[in-house]
Amino acid sequence: MIALFGGSFDPPHHGHIQSILNLASELALEKVHLLPCAQSPLKPGTGATQSQRIAMLNLLTDAVKPSTSVELFIDDTELRLPSPSYTIDTLIHFRHRLSHHNDTNTPILFILGHDAFLSIEKWKDWQHIIQYCHLVVMPRETENNTMSSTLAQWSRNAVTTHIEALKTQPYGKVFFAKTPLITISSSEIRAMIAKQALSGEPWESPLLHPVVSEYIKENKLYLS
Repeated sequence: MIALFGGSFDPPHHGHIQSILNLASELALEKVHLLPCAQSPLKPGTGATQSQRIAMLNLLTDAVKPSTSVELFIDDTELRLPSPSYTIDTLIHFRHRLSHHNDTNTPILFILGHDAFLSIEKWKDWQHIIQYCHLVVMPRETENNTMSSTLAQWSRNAVTTHIEALKTQPYGKVFFAKTPLITISSSEIRAMIAKQALSGEPWESPLLHPVVSEYIKENKLYLS
């Protein structure tokens, strides 16, 4: 089973890691691919370079490795695909990669927050996404929790409450996890760093692991 958790990771923070560790416990996941995204067509550009985001993820996963049994694998697949990033293209790439090894039965789980799920109709070829993966939706506070009638109808026959279905079928299911996606905004962290830098004050953030904070300081990231 391949579990994919995408994000800008700009910077990677406690919310990213703790959410995934908690979900791994709920679903008995042994390995999760952290999938840094390239330029998203729905979001502005990021503040750190691709190599800097990878470096921060490496530092963070190495730091938490001794305290967890879940393997966190940094997967740069999306960074190597043509930009802009579309989830459907990433999933097709993974399926093609598996088929080259004569493997068409490995389940792929694509993990996303409930807010992202509610806006999935904006995604490229969104109706076909579960032809390549299962969607694992993590609850997240959002101003609007209403599912459109189109999305409700699309997902109705795909929703399952059985974890075993995610493991025995390669794709096609939507699973609403109990584990919440911890809401921490990377953009707010970047804004805080820039504000503190302007004031000349040293900054610390409880939302970041110390190794990530140190990397940001050493490389003078997010100062403007």
